[in-house]
Amino acid sequence: MKRRSNYAYLVLLIILYFLLDFIINFIFIKLLGGYDNRINYDLSVIYSRLFVAFIFIIAIVINRKIFDYLKFKEVSVKKILLLLVGSIIYSFIIVFIKNQNITEYSFHWSQNNNYFLLSAIFVAPFYEEIINKGLPIEYLLRKNASPIFITIIISVLFSLIHLPSIEQVFYALILGIITSLIYIKERNLIYPIVFHFVYNFIVLCTY
Repeated sequence: MKRRSNYAYLVLLIILYFLLDFIINFIFIKLLGGYDNRINYDLSVIYSRLFVAFIFIIAIVINRKIFDYLKFKEVSVKKILLLLVGSIIYSFIIVFIKNQNITEYSFHWSQNNNYFLLSAIFVAPFYEEIINKGLPIEYLLRKNASPIFITIIISVLFSLIHLPSIEQVFYALILGIITSLIYIKERNLIYPIVFHFVYNFIVLCTY
């Protein structure tokens, strides 16, 4: 019974954690008129994430113990290469699912979507793997939560912040499962960030 109550407490805490991130993001989008303009939307997402990162830095200055939750370690070249190959293969599987006519594939860096690409390719992999996954996963691991439980709750909540697009929710759920398992196994944020970066880069620039 105590085990169940502990898990219920952890679920509630993690939900509130993700909800706070969602509220901050919503406020920035609303204030900057992002719901009415695509460019403003992409900029507001970047600003909101920079704001959260700034708050997190202040929290680290106030309490240095928080810094211990950021697991950046020396990497294995072999593991990085395996992750690169795995992320490339997985990315092209997703690209193929989206467009099965392989003859139409080409690489694009659209000048009209600079802010979107900046946000999705260069900001999202770092922000999402650190704030949305790395920190809560590390916290749950230190609470001796089951890796399966951690993977499910984090991946589901991570996917839900990609609403209202059901398609994005599905892809984010799978990506969340993969990168959560990578972090749980390696306890090193660099590995899931690399996987996420390559995935976003290929999927968003190949169509």
